Amino acid sequence: MMMMSSDDKTEKPTAYKMGKARSEGSVAKSTDFTAALLMGTVLLMLSVGGDFLLSSLKGLLKTLLSLPYKGVMSQREFYQLLHQASQVAFLLLAPFLGALFFTALGSNLWQVKPMFNMKPIMPNISKLNPAQGIKRIISIKGLIELLKGILKMVIVTSVGYAVVQSQMSNLLLLNYSTPAALYDKLWQLLLLLSGWMFGTYLLIGFADFKYQHWQFEKNLKMTKQEVKDESKNLEGDTKMKGKVRQTGRAMLSKKQLKQIPTADVIITNPTHYAIALRYDPDIAPAPHVVAKGVDHFALKIREVAKLHNIEMVENRPLARALYDKVEYGEMIPPELFVAVAEVLAFVYQKKGKR
Repeated sequence: MMMMSSDDKTEKPTAYKMGKARSEGSVAKSTDFTAALLMGTVLLMLSVGGDFLLSSLKGLLKTLLSLPYKGVMSQREFYQLLHQASQVAFLLLAPFLGALFFTALGSNLWQVKPMFNMKPIMPNISKLNPAQGIKRIISIKGLIELLKGILKMVIVTSVGYAVVQSQMSNLLLLNYSTPAALYDKLWQLLLLLSGWMFGTYLLIGFADFKYQHWQFEKNLKMTKQEVKDESKNLEGDTKMKGKVRQTGRAMLSKKQLKQIPTADVIITNPTHYAIALRYDPDIAPAPHVVAKGVDHFALKIREVAKLHNIEMVENRPLARALYDKVEYGEMIPPELFVAVAEVLAFVYQKKGKR
């Protein structure tokens, strides 16, 4: 018997297999795309809050330099200094950390959609096996990831080098600049360089995102026989569930037919719907449904009702409302009290009951 090779897997993965892989925690996700968005977030925060960051650092430095020198700092002075430094650090880091957190969260939600699965983080003894670790490192996938890393480094470095080269004439003039102008020029160069590198890395991340999805679907590809087997299994499950539901409906129908002799009235449509109602204050404070059916089962209800001389009243709107709103064994809702009371009054009057 010939072994089945991976080349035989020519069929796209079915929705069932994709869903099963997702339930096991296997999804297509690009860490490069997330890293690019995080880089863009940092760049945006620096461009918007760079002045605030610099002024805060200047204020902290000024505070430190203005402290009187006494040779040895007391414990109270040390805690005061630590408290001031912590406040400045919190003001500086809180917006950055918050922005980075929501960026990473949004990127992952966009890529893999909301999901909760503990399997990927559960301990796996096989991962501690050195032999398995070496196999993962020297596998084809590991070599591809290594080549991707080298290629990314070459591309990003080349773009950075090209940007610096394009600004070289301006950099040579910095020797003749004032300290303030020097700071502005260097800050502008840093933003320009960061912007170009962010754009480059974003393109790399998007390309990696597409590659990860392609690789994910490739790994889940199926043979034609696997597709047929899955279809048969799912069809078998569907048939089994259908038989269970059919058996449950049959049992419920028999149970309802046994309850019809206890009914006070059968409300009909007249041919499509039949609802058997019983009113016994000792059992329930309002009339309740002891049987309900449509078409063939409605005919069965009427046949049993005739055998036991149960009164049948034709009321199309009421029959439809009862069928739609009340399930077997439930009491009728308050909005139908008046209509049902009129029908019961008519039936009781006809039978000479009070």
